[in-house]
Amino acid sequence: MIATLGHELTIARAPDAVFEAIVATIGQSLKLPYVAILSPDETELQAVFPRGTPGPPHPPAQLLRLPLRHQEQVVGVLHVTPRAGEAQITAAEQQLLSDLARQTSIAVYAARLSADVQQSRERIVVAREEERRRLRRDLHDGLGPQLASQTLTLDVIARMLRHDPDGAAALLQTVREQIQAAVGEIRELIYGLRPPVLDDIGLHGAIAELVERVLLQHSQLQVTLQLPDTQLPLPAAVEVASYRIAQEALTNVVRHAQASHCAVRLSYSGAVGGD
Repeated sequence: MIATLGHELTIARAPDAVFEAIVATIGQSLKLPYVAILSPDETELQAVFPRGTPGPPHPPAQLLRLPLRHQEQVVGVLHVTPRAGEAQITAAEQQLLSDLARQTSIAVYAARLSADVQQSRERIVVAREEERRRLRRDLHDGLGPQLASQTLTLDVIARMLRHDPDGAAALLQTVREQIQAAVGEIRELIYGLRPPVLDDIGLHGAIAELVERVLLQHSQLQVTLQLPDTQLPLPAAVEVASYRIAQEALTNVVRHAQASHCAVRLSYSGAVGGD
């Protein structure tokens, strides 16, 4: 049976297919009326045998629960019920199911990890497209028309230079102010993509500067900043996300928490590296 399950898992690719292969192999091999894999908190059904079964056909007292553990972490729970006419799963079958639970835990963990990665990729794609939409809207509705109007104004100034130099000078001043405003908008667009301070002084320096700015603006607030001794290289997206999280957290403290003290801590965990 373990060999059969191992073969099914080498065939299955998608996370749902992995879960389905596990419950189907166990249910068919032991001829059990109900087998299911649930989330670690047993609130979400991942796969069930027979497919489409709404829930355990036996009372909870007859339901055997086997935690699926990987590296001391519960990654799921296996539910099985005894065959019709039998009060409980036999001791031999319980031992077999326990062995199967240990064997399949790594497959369940890998499947969940794969699903998490896929969801993360989808969120990244959505965020990227939303950012592109925001940039297009800002350029199309704001900066684009503003620059176009300045072009028209320059044409008017060119025609006024000979017969109304004072009026042309006044319009030039208006264009100058509009250009300054446009430069400011361009800087805001660039800042929205990646704060320049990250490139100038790095993530640690950027967060420290952010805290200093908050302290200058809100002297009644005490902020404790804890940064690692060494700044490790991080992917650009991680740097931006870390900075934005700290920025949003401090903004929320100032606006909503009515706090007199807050702490900002940055730490690294796991393997990190630059791109």
